Amino acid sequence: MKSIDIRKLNIVELVYSLAFAMMTVLSRHTMYSDKTESNILTVNMTSFRLTDILIFLSVTIIMYVLLQIIKLAIDKVNPFVWQKDGQIKNNKVVCWLIVFAVIMICYIPYMMSYWPGGIYNDTLDSIDIALGKSTWSNQNTVLYALFWKLIFAVGSVVNQGDYGGLKLMTVLQPMALAAMAASFITWLRGRGVRRWIIILLTAIVALVPVFPYYGVSLWKETWFGLAFFAYTWVWYAMSERLLEISSVDESADCKGQNFYSKSQFSIKDVTIYILSILWVIFGRNNGLYVVLFVMIISSIMLFSRIGRDLWKKLTIVNITIVAVSLLIQGPVFNLCGIKKSSPAESLGIPLQQTAYMIGTAAVENTMADVVIEDTNQAVRESLKITDAEYEEITSIMPVESWILQYNPVVVDPLKFSKDFDKEYFGTRTGDFLKTYISLACKNPKYAIRGYLISTMGFWDAYKSSSSAYICTAHTSQAEYFMSDYFNMRTGKTLSDIVGPRLYISGGTLVWIMLGLFVIAGNMHKGNNPTNESDESKLTVRSDNKCTSSNNISVLTFLPAVGLWLTYMLAAPLSFSFRYLFGLLLCTPLYICPILKDKK
Repeated sequence: MKSIDIRKLNIVELVYSLAFAMMTVLSRHTMYSDKTESNILTVNMTSFRLTDILIFLSVTIIMYVLLQIIKLAIDKVNPFVWQKDGQIKNNKVVCWLIVFAVIMICYIPYMMSYWPGGIYNDTLDSIDIALGKSTWSNQNTVLYALFWKLIFAVGSVVNQGDYGGLKLMTVLQPMALAAMAASFITWLRGRGVRRWIIILLTAIVALVPVFPYYGVSLWKETWFGLAFFAYTWVWYAMSERLLEISSVDESADCKGQNFYSKSQFSIKDVTIYILSILWVIFGRNNGLYVVLFVMIISSIMLFSRIGRDLWKKLTIVNITIVAVSLLIQGPVFNLCGIKKSSPAESLGIPLQQTAYMIGTAAVENTMADVVIEDTNQAVRESLKITDAEYEEITSIMPVESWILQYNPVVVDPLKFSKDFDKEYFGTRTGDFLKTYISLACKNPKYAIRGYLISTMGFWDAYKSSSSAYICTAHTSQAEYFMSDYFNMRTGKTLSDIVGPRLYISGGTLVWIMLGLFVIAGNMHKGNNPTNESDESKLTVRSDNKCTSSNNISVLTFLPAVGLWLTYMLAAPLSFSFRYLFGLLLCTPLYICPILKDKK
């Protein structure tokens, strides 16, 4: 059995290594221009060469060996992470207050430098809704607009005018980030993590600039990142509990005893689980799809692992949450006159691919031996477009506009173009999708290239962008001003000291997450230390523990995989680190299934 298990583990790691090597090769052939004015000529893909085979094989071997080294290092580091039970002395309130205070003190210079915080275009739309300057819409989520409305209501009491709300948010948002970090770090300490790890994590959250920058960046991504982290955290703890229940139940059956009744979830547990899910669903429009992905995959995984009654209860709770969410976002929003987000928001990649196919056909025609003067005719012949397909495409936007408005980095120039017929697209979305699928099938090379370019920021670990990385200024459309009190007090500008010079790639976060996923799923460690009874500890150390630990590892990463897939299917901006901020927050949590106590 052990030899078979080892082969399986190696296969998983080999697949990851092959995928990373393929990404490396693709990255080498992707031309990239970090500008919002990019076009079909500045961002494209070149042809493969014979040397790519050597690069592919070399990277595969290097990555595979690196995974083995990391696994060996984890085994060596593991004993230095956990304290012995008798050494754990932890006052949760004191620990939380100390961590929270340290983080907030380090965030004060950022709050002083950007007072009030940066306002992004999407944020300004939510602010206008909250102030009654525009109609209600769910494009940037109703929940975020409602939150701003509450902030302005409270802020007006402290300071007259809109600035009261902006200043309050600039204080509240860093506090929320610090409070969530303090809560998680205190939770780790309570589970037996050594003090040096606690100090290290506190220092990272307090001193690494990207965290306080997101504290003063007034956009919904900071709050959704916190929501996603809270949901992943709750889901991790719940997965542990579910598999613990199944282990206890199986052990009890073998001994003729029943501990099942002691392992049920409390009303508090269920409430926290429901609230974390609702926060994600209403925090971003792709939140519902992330939750659905987790619910479906986990239900399949847990079907034969936990008791049938418990599985039914979990399924009923999940279905109820989704049904209520759909009811609110559907009929309730309609009754309240709240506009739904445009279908173009969810179909960014098909729009980008269609524009890429059209633009590439036009460009290649200008380099052909025999150039067809009529661009429309050249595109039709090159892409093998039928009369019906041509009519569908040009009804949405003229061919020239598809070419000129195409920006490989962001879909906004297309969907917000004055030539883009939003009403027609909204009523004929299904017909457009049929046309898009037909063109993609007839032109797979163009379609694949267009897809890879449109999602580049979410798979390419070697390329990054300053686009929507942080928000430390007010959009030109905003009627507000920002003061730099840090500069007034010190004579120095904070951004010159800690401002981003090198930008973290969203693709890097994805590959780190997937790498930890592979390692966690293959480590097969026992459960983390908890305050368990002797009978529970015996159960955790039973022959069933490796399977349970492996399942916990897989379950923990489901929200991250679901989030990544939603962006790979409907990315509005190819490079935007803010979309994956939640993955950065969750990185320490992803290490939890790996660093298991072996006592």
